[in-house]
Amino acid sequence: MSTTTIRTSALSGVCAIVLAAGSANAEFVTFDFASVGQSRSYFWSDSHEHVGKQIINARIKLSIDSYAGSDAANFFTDHSFPILPDEGGTSAIVIYGTDFGWSGSGKFEIEFETTAFNGVFVPARFGSETPGFDFDGEILEGSVIEFEVVPAPASLGMAALGMMAAARRRRR
Repeated sequence: MSTTTIRTSALSGVCAIVLAAGSANAEFVTFDFASVGQSRSYFWSDSHEHVGKQIINARIKLSIDSYAGSDAANFFTDHSFPILPDEGGTSAIVIYGTDFGWSGSGKFEIEFETTAFNGVFVPARFGSETPGFDFDGEILEGSVIEFEVVPAPASLGMAALGMMAAARRRRR
């Protein structure tokens, strides 16, 4: 086995360890939905603690109570996020009750995971709204949009380079 093959194998192993460690060190960033009849506006500067973190998955949990006489089909909410999405991804979500077959009054819920928001958190203005036009009800406790994040890819690369340098010093 040549020296080049050993170094390439070592580099592959180091990268695999770093990527696995990144996934094991995932944390969650959670956003609430705006209450019915409200909108919210936010701003993250470049010094915000989550700017630069990479999104690897998102979970949307939404439960509503459509009051008697109201129609859950008329429920509407949207949320934009401070995300620079990966190619083909998005930085906003729009939810209509009709999209999920909701109709009439009562309690309704959805929960799903998606990679459509994968990308990186960036400094930006963002917000959410739940207008409540033709809908009388509320968003129930526990309704959130949750992003699973890891350190930015550049941070992982720097960690890999550091590990390689340390391994090289040990061989000398």
